[in-house]
Amino acid sequence: MIILSEKDTGKNVVINMYRKQSDIDFRYFFGQKVTDVNTEKNLPLGVAFENAGLIIECPWRLQVSNEIVIGYSDCIQAPDKYTHKNVKTILMGKKIMNILHFEEVSDLVFGI
Repeated sequence: MIILSEKDTGKNVVINMYRKQSDIDFRYFFGQKVTDVNTEKNLPLGVAFENAGLIIECPWRLQVSNEIVIGYSDCIQAPDKYTHKNVKTILMGKKIMNILHFEEVSDLVFGI
């Protein structure tokens, strides 16, 4: 789950995935800013940070104010309308508050 708190709008942005949280420690990423998002067609969602990178190879959904605005399946089913460029627009420049990994699917939590 990725949660971005946007100062200007007061909205939360969430990339939502699934359930049971694992014990993986992602504190290394905390406080790092998103510097790039992979926009290459047919590649997994990749996020670059100031001193790290993360490839998300599982399905994901991006929510803004509890509404899903884009997801993995959108990019696959309607690539003319939805791409990783949409995700890049939302994530660029945001700092990570937390990263959660869940047993079945990886979840990330970002914030500014």
